[in-house]
Amino acid sequence: VSPHFSADGRRIAFESNRGGAGIQIWVANADGTGLTQLTRDFSEHCGSPAWSPDGTRLAFDSQGSDGRWQVWVMDADGGNQRRLTQDAGDSAVPAWSRDGGEIYFFSNRSGRPQIWRAPVSGGPAEQITRNGGYIAAESLDGKSLYFTATGEDGLWALSLANGQEEKQIISEPIAARAIAVTESGIYYLTEKRKEEAAGNWEPLVASTIRRRYDIRLWDPRARLSRTVGELEGPIHQGLAVSPDGLTFVFSRVMPDADIMLIENLH
Repeated sequence: VSPHFSADGRRIAFESNRGGAGIQIWVANADGTGLTQLTRDFSEHCGSPAWSPDGTRLAFDSQGSDGRWQVWVMDADGGNQRRLTQDAGDSAVPAWSRDGGEIYFFSNRSGRPQIWRAPVSGGPAEQITRNGGYIAAESLDGKSLYFTATGEDGLWALSLANGQEEKQIISEPIAARAIAVTESGIYYLTEKRKEEAAGNWEPLVASTIRRRYDIRLWDPRARLSRTVGELEGPIHQGLAVSPDGLTFVFSRVMPDADIMLIENLH
């Protein structure tokens, strides 16, 4: 899950338990070949990989033996793994600044989940949001920060020049931590909770819902969203768009089924 394209579109980083030693960071070519495991040994759960803008490093989060999450940085080949966050509390879901000099992340160190930012080279972190934050992504020009607000639906934005102008730009609930900032706008997923029946959309009880998601695109010029596609679910976390804007990568939960034999059933 949590796929992320490299800036050149040639590689995809993701988290997986395929190695048999917990959930780790893996990387593959964009066509799925060349699978390589990058993390191992020091944690049973490493996730949320994010490529640096120049493609030479990856940021990720990892759960320590104390149960806390911290943000780490490593080379693209898995070398030079270095812990970025040091404060008490959880720090997770990293995102790079466009110039590659800083990393945004969610942290509850202040007592409430907020977006923070720390220099990649090391040093104290700076709190960016004031009214709650979770998933963050910088605009292409580096002037604004888009983020999901804790306990609120939709997507919010603030100016990085003054840090005071927090405003909601998308009101729909965003599903599966799915946000991708591109030259065309911001792609996101929103879940449908209805199913077509007899030509009408009728709500169903939770146990019978066939989960569907719209891929939506928010146009920053028109300040409007439109649907560009639909996915059958359930969808796990993450949505990535290739640099050429032609391909979506996402993770879908694929149910397994086994036939079981019960002997001497009464």
